Amino acid sequence: MIGWRWFRSLAAAALLGLVSGALIYVFLVGLRWVTTTREQHRWLLALLPLAGLVMGTLIARAGGLTLGGTRRTMTEIRHPVAGVPLRMAPVALFGTLTTHLFGGSAGREGTALQITSGVAGGIGARLRWSSWEQRRLLIVSLAAGFGAVFGVPWAGMVFAFEVAPTRVFARVRALAASAVAVVVAHCVVERLGFRHTVYARVPMSWSGGAWWRLWFVAIAVGIGAWVFPRLVELVDRGLRRIHDQRGIRMAIGGALVAALVVIFNAWDETGLSLGLLGRAVDGDTNWRSFFLKLVLTALTLGAGFPGGEVTPSFVMGATLSVTVAEWLGSTHATVLIAARLGFVALFGAAANAPLAATVMGVELFGWSMAPVLVIGCVLARVVSGSHHIYECLDADADADQGPYRGDADPDDAVADPR
Repeated sequence: MIGWRWFRSLAAAALLGLVSGALIYVFLVGLRWVTTTREQHRWLLALLPLAGLVMGTLIARAGGLTLGGTRRTMTEIRHPVAGVPLRMAPVALFGTLTTHLFGGSAGREGTALQITSGVAGGIGARLRWSSWEQRRLLIVSLAAGFGAVFGVPWAGMVFAFEVAPTRVFARVRALAASAVAVVVAHCVVERLGFRHTVYARVPMSWSGGAWWRLWFVAIAVGIGAWVFPRLVELVDRGLRRIHDQRGIRMAIGGALVAALVVIFNAWDETGLSLGLLGRAVDGDTNWRSFFLKLVLTALTLGAGFPGGEVTPSFVMGATLSVTVAEWLGSTHATVLIAARLGFVALFGAAANAPLAATVMGVELFGWSMAPVLVIGCVLARVVSGSHHIYECLDADADADQGPYRGDADPDDAVADPR
């Protein structure tokens, strides 16, 4: 019986990876198209408030359980209530494309996670799996979404293991299925023709002066990771005090984003800002880009626009690290190393996933970066504090009233080692 359950979990993971990989490919290609369209037609930014009003109204009326986004998925993993609906996938996909088309500053990982968790929820519901089996499939979906959207399958596995808010034993039991799902999803994205950005490798400097500068960079990145989620929540609370309707809040947030972009000529800080990220990795940026990206992203996500936090955190981490490294009088080689450290460390600190950030950095930048990534990501995480971007919704306090009440989770028989 256990062997059959293990086999069908792997089969479901393969199906999840296949479907999710195809959807993520469509999403990534769509992102490239809307980004190119926005850059060629800057006047689209003027429509961001109207797009927010329409999109927010539609999501509020039709979204239901999709309104929680990635936090809804985390809540269901922690304590199942009603499952993750399949409609989360298309809502997240089209909502995020709309955000980027009209100039909102957001990422893509949140959408990828919602696509894969929506597919996982649909598979689990149609197979009539128990709540604990669906919860495990949701853990698997985190690996598939993260690994496929960034082209880092190993980091995807570690990410799911690190951020899933459940028992360590449950996460360990999901590792084999996570490996299947993320490899299949990653291969589907690549076989369909999408190519992720390849970053140049840089030689590691082992001089004492370089090391102490990099530790100051890691501390600065940790402070940035402390500020980022709190600023998003501050914007969210402020707009909720102004109006309780999501569409109105998104319209106000969109208007503020559009105004700041025009006033400060911050076109590079809209959307994914991959061009800005590429220049930052090459050591060509300044403090202004960090603050503009931070504020625009906080306004976009705090207002409720669909999107992710991770790609903006890459940009913020790289731009902040270059700025701090240059202030410290670092050599160009050390600045390049700092940019790569900040690239992943701010994400790792903000997401409470320093190990996943380290593995991602190794996949993107090579093994020579491993020592500085390990120490830098952990140091940034310690400085950033306990708050992170993937906390569960408050609604999980009522989880025992959900339709899954009474389902027995075999993992509950194992003591929680955490």
